[in-house]
Amino acid sequence: MTDKTYNDPSEVFDFSKCETCGECLSKCSYMSLTPKRAAAEMRNLKEGRPSVVLDLCAGCWSCDPACPNGCRPYSLIRTRWGERYAEEGLPEKARNLIPTEFPNFRTSVPQSRAQKSILEKIKNPPDADEILFTGCNTLVIAETLQSRAFDSLPAFGSFEYCCGEMFYRMGLFAAARQSALKMRRVFSGLNARRIVFPCAACMNMLSNIYPKEFGVKFDFEAVLITDWLAEKFDSGELEVRAPLNMTVSIQDSCHLKTMDERMYDSPRALLKRLGAKVVEMKLTKKESGCCGVAAGCSRYAMIDLARAGFRRTLESAVPRSDATVCYCNGCLLTLAGMRNFAPWAPPPLPLIQLVQKAIGENPDLGLSAKRSRQVFAGIAVAAAPAMLSRDRFFLPEIK
Repeated sequence: MTDKTYNDPSEVFDFSKCETCGECLSKCSYMSLTPKRAAAEMRNLKEGRPSVVLDLCAGCWSCDPACPNGCRPYSLIRTRWGERYAEEGLPEKARNLIPTEFPNFRTSVPQSRAQKSILEKIKNPPDADEILFTGCNTLVIAETLQSRAFDSLPAFGSFEYCCGEMFYRMGLFAAARQSALKMRRVFSGLNARRIVFPCAACMNMLSNIYPKEFGVKFDFEAVLITDWLAEKFDSGELEVRAPLNMTVSIQDSCHLKTMDERMYDSPRALLKRLGAKVVEMKLTKKESGCCGVAAGCSRYAMIDLARAGFRRTLESAVPRSDATVCYCNGCLLTLAGMRNFAPWAPPPLPLIQLVQKAIGENPDLGLSAKRSRQVFAGIAVAAAPAMLSRDRFFLPEIK
C-alpha cells in the first residue's frame, strides 16, 4: 500500500496509472478471463459500465499485487459494488450476513455454557496496558481463549463491536466509516496502548485501512497474535512441551495482501517452532485463494461463498498434510464448513489451538467444525425464506 492517506476510499484506485492492460484480471484464478477479455472488462470497470467482474469476483484481493502499475484494481471493484448498493440497496437474503443486524449468522449460533461465561466476562474493556481484541469470529469459538497461554493477556470483545470489515469489502464505505468512528470511540476509552489481534481482518482495518483510506486513526500499537505468542516463547513464559510432529499447510488471510509481506513469515515461523513441518498450497501468500467469505460480496449469494470455499478446501488437500492451519477465524469457520463436503481434505484448525496442544494442554480440536456446522445451518434457516423475496433494504446508521 502507498503512503498516501485518503479521506475517501473510492479514490484509492489510481485511474491515471491504469493502462487497462487487464493483466490483473487475466491472472485471476476465479474468473478465467482471456487477456483480451480481461482488458475489455477493466475498461468497463474504469468507465463505470456493466462488467461480469462485479458478478464473478471472489474478493481474494490477489488482483492488487498482480497489477504491474500498483493501481489496486480491487478497490475499483469495491467502489462499483458500492455504487450498485447506493442505487439498489441490499437484497433481503443478505440481511442475516450483516454484522449490525441482530440476530445474524454469528449471534444465532447456540452458545455453550462455557461460551456464555466467556462472552459475559470479556464484554467490558479490561484496565490493562495490553489486551486482546477478539473480533467477531473469535467469539463464535470463544472457548479457544481458555488457555494459560493467555493468562497475561486479558481479552475484550462483543458482537456489538464490529470492525466493519464486511462493509468495506462490500463497498459500503459509509457504513465502514461509521464502524471506524464507533471503534475509535471504543478504543479511545481504553488504557491499553498495545492491542493483540487474533483476527488479521480486524488488525488490517484498524491499523491500516481506516488510517490510510478513511483518515480515521487509532492510538495503539497493533500486534498479530502469532507475533505476540512468539514473544512469549522467546521470553520463556511459554514452552514447547509436546512438539506437534505433524505436517500442515496454511490458509493465509487475504488481508495480509495489503500489509507488510513479512507478516506471512510469522505464522510459519511459529508453527515450525511448535514442531510442525509447513508445506505450501499451490496458491499461497499473495496469491492465496479465497476461503469463500468475500465471494459472497459480489451477488450476496450463498452459492458463491460455497463454490469458492469448496474450491479452496480442495486446494488445501496437499499431500501428507495433517491439517490446514488458519490464523484467521473467518477462514477457519468457512473452510471447516466446506470440509463437510470434502471429508478427505485435512481438517482446518485454529493456530492458537495448536499452540495450546504444544504447551501441553488438551484443546477440543473438533470445536471449530461443530461451530461451523451451526453457523451454516443458521444461515440456511435464515436465508432460505428470503431467497425468493424481492424486498431490498438499506443499512441504518451505525452509532
